[in-house]
Amino acid sequence: MNKILRLVMVGLLVGCTSITANENAVQPVQTEEKSSIPPISQLMIELCNVYFVLDECAIFPEQKHWGEVKEIKIINVSEIKQLAQKKSLQVYVKSQGCYGYYDSPQKEAWYPISKVVLPREGKTAQTKLVDNTVMDVKLREAFVEIDQMDGVLNGGSLYSPDDCTPLEIDS
Repeated sequence: MNKILRLVMVGLLVGCTSITANENAVQPVQTEEKSSIPPISQLMIELCNVYFVLDECAIFPEQKHWGEVKEIKIINVSEIKQLAQKKSLQVYVKSQGCYGYYDSPQKEAWYPISKVVLPREGKTAQTKLVDNTVMDVKLREAFVEIDQMDGVLNGGSLYSPDDCTPLEIDS
């Protein structure tokens, strides 16, 4: 019992002791944990002024993309995809591919994160990233492990989009 009490006392004393560092002292370098799984972004988007959105704007569920997502844009895909509607729009993010559609990161390009939509008459369609974070190492390893287990049990990834064909466009 005395040993435990002494250990607790020493822990409290050490924990409360202030340490002053010399400005020239070498500071420890923080390094990011290494993982065999490349970075995965989690993102949610807000989409405004399109026909299927009941209110003016709506936030859409979290999606996963390989790499760090930095940009989002609405693209008129009418000519690219040879669609009859002249104002067919689709939301794209600059990433390294859709998680689940591609097993690993691809080259950085514009990848779709929405179905084709039409703008509301007289309004400009708008989108923005609402939540955009890169998963930390432990979370991404756990996520991939769970997704792979589900894929084995159910025959595919939970997060696979129907189509994740990138567009080659100028920024």
